[in-house]
Amino acid sequence: MAAITHLKTRDIRISNCIVSFPKLLTAEVTKNGAGKVINATPRFTAKFIAPALDQADMQLLVQRYQQAVLEGNPTGMPEGWAWDQQTGFVTGVQTNYHCFKAPESQFPGQLVFAGAASEKSPPTVVDQNRVRMTPDRQSELFAGCIVTVVGHFYAYDQGTPGISFSIDVVQLKDNNVTRLDNKIGVDDALDGDDEAPGGGGQMSTGAPVPGLNAAGGPPPSDNYVPPAGGGFVPPGDATNFLV
Repeated sequence: MAAITHLKTRDIRISNCIVSFPKLLTAEVTKNGAGKVINATPRFTAKFIAPALDQADMQLLVQRYQQAVLEGNPTGMPEGWAWDQQTGFVTGVQTNYHCFKAPESQFPGQLVFAGAASEKSPPTVVDQNRVRMTPDRQSELFAGCIVTVVGHFYAYDQGTPGISFSIDVVQLKDNNVTRLDNKIGVDDALDGDDEAPGGGGQMSTGAPVPGLNAAGGPPPSDNYVPPAGGGFVPPGDATNFLV
């Protein structure tokens, strides 16, 4: 099954991603590795490791990405930006202002991208049954979980030009996985403890969110015009992101 699906307008669905640093149920300020606040505006954020993508998936991904870059820069590319002839992505974007990040050592060859959403437009996060997840279920969504993410790329310039990925919908697909954050889960921590109180909390319930896995959307070539002097590598050419 394809990992990439075009949905209506600018949206793209990327299936079977590994999520890292998920802050998707509660908006938080952004801190660096040392704990210093680098963005004081609370946001919903996460990093996603895409599954291995074949040539067809890469073409769909790059089409949506290039569409966003061209729409956000109608009069021309910012100074220092250029199309990478091998991948079809943009080079010259400052690291902190580009949604695509350096590959993870434990997932060589797989695309890594960061996404965010504002408090005014929070992402819809649902579980395997499409029941909306609330902050009290944060322990179920951790680094290493397999998710499907729906969102869109967009280019912007707020003093420094950049390219971001806006998170619209996330569905938790599997959390019976090895954690990437080295933390122990609640069940593993308490199993075998006869003194632990029973009962536990109940799962949050709610109405299923329709349309997450709805088929359709425009075909891959919907109104897509490759940028002059760049664009996606023709089928048969290798890229750094294929495994």
